[in-house]
Amino acid sequence: MVDLHVLGSFRFRADPDVEPVRLSHRSQALLTCVVLAGEQGMSRQQLAALLWGDQADAAARNALRQALHRLRRELGAAATALVCTAERVGLSAAGWRIDLWCFEALSARADPASWLEALDHYGGELAADVEGGTEFSAWAAVERSRLRQRAQQLLALASERIELQAHLDTLLHRARMLLTADPLHEGSHCALIRLYARAGWRAKAAEAWLECRRVLRHEVGVEPSTATREMVECLLDPGAGSGVQAVAPVACLAHSSAIFARQRGPTLVLDLMLRGWQLFVLYTSGANRQAREVFAQVVDHEGEHAEALALIGFTHWLDAVNGWCSDVRGSLDATARFAERALACNRACATPHHLQGKLLLWQGRHAQALAALQRGMELAPTAGYAHFHLAEWAMWVGRGHEALAHMERALQLDANEHGVFFTIRGMAAWTLREYDAAADALQRALTRNPDYAWAHGALAAVLAECGAPSDARACADAAGRLNRRFSLDFAARALPFADDRLRQRLVLAWQAAGMPARERAAGTQP
Repeated sequence: MVDLHVLGSFRFRADPDVEPVRLSHRSQALLTCVVLAGEQGMSRQQLAALLWGDQADAAARNALRQALHRLRRELGAAATALVCTAERVGLSAAGWRIDLWCFEALSARADPASWLEALDHYGGELAADVEGGTEFSAWAAVERSRLRQRAQQLLALASERIELQAHLDTLLHRARMLLTADPLHEGSHCALIRLYARAGWRAKAAEAWLECRRVLRHEVGVEPSTATREMVECLLDPGAGSGVQAVAPVACLAHSSAIFARQRGPTLVLDLMLRGWQLFVLYTSGANRQAREVFAQVVDHEGEHAEALALIGFTHWLDAVNGWCSDVRGSLDATARFAERALACNRACATPHHLQGKLLLWQGRHAQALAALQRGMELAPTAGYAHFHLAEWAMWVGRGHEALAHMERALQLDANEHGVFFTIRGMAAWTLREYDAAADALQRALTRNPDYAWAHGALAAVLAECGAPSDARACADAAGRLNRRFSLDFAARALPFADDRLRQRLVLAWQAAGMPARERAAGTQP
């Protein structure tokens, strides 16, 4: 059995009777990428962009070939698990035990024994000591946050549900490890306090509570939530005993709001908003639908919550522009309704203005859209998405340089975004005919989100105008599979260009790339 650990310190052991094999830094990064991609593997194009993003395409592909040759040599007999085709690199893990894959599979189950086993596999931050360059680091940071959050959720559940007698030391160790990685995570503080209290160590529980208050006050200037204070008062009450109520049964960890079923007030709302946002920025149909459901829980709990209402509106807008719904007009009408509700609720919140600006932009009302987006910027000048929305507006109206300036600022403020920022950067560079910069930005977008239709569609236009018809057609095919609305008619009638010359350029480029004339009907296959 080959052991591979990518959670915590990277470790590869091909034989349990010998010391772990020390792989080179580049081999570690390459193997981590392939493992994170799952059983389907990762395209060579993505790997080259992640690990050699500072090199030209041909040089990056050559570097990848050399790195794969070295990785095979370093893996020895275990290299038979590598599955390399002309386009993809994957891993056939029969005979391999990979901590990440074990953690992912076990954490999706609903039984406490699986939660505990999953936490045993979580040895620390993903690729904590792996060096792979700037793009790899940005990509790994997003995945690292996702996995850490899942471990935090498991710990919260386990601290209430797991029988402590045989597992207390393990759970305490994981709680401290997660707090070291993310000392501001209030839920991990709560888990540690709860574990101490359940073990009967009231003094240690009180000490952990004081540390929680100190860290939150010192680092971010806030007090622990009301729900946390009430939990601590209950746990440290001498007459209450050391037990705590169990949470409601959890059918599946994907419905993570159940984890917080016992919480009330600000903590519940914050956790739901964070969970909804993490789903929202994945920019896939399924995640978008789940995000809407989570934001709706906030509204059910809080009433007219401006941020949640606006984000529900954004999920309807994404349905419309990405072809994820059968009734585009109905989704746009829903977007407008939620924008109005959010603005009526709180005009001092930036997100409703961003949503209103997006709607006005796609209605072709460019001046009014700009006013709304600028108001959002005034309310949230340090938000990456405020600059992103203004960059998109500038791109559609033909102000490419202005769009690039806003995108530069957006990426400074939010370096870990999920591909949409680089997509707008690439589209803005395309409007200026800066094709190398456009292609580079769009490849970066696809590295971060391979299923983002807009990046494929924009890259199709770039490649068509650069005289690469076969590559352009491949991108157009991918875009069409991912967004049924992508078509020449969509470009000619729906896209909010203010400059008809840019619109005609895109139509001609997409035509050269083989984009279909009409959008597909909902539910049909390309």
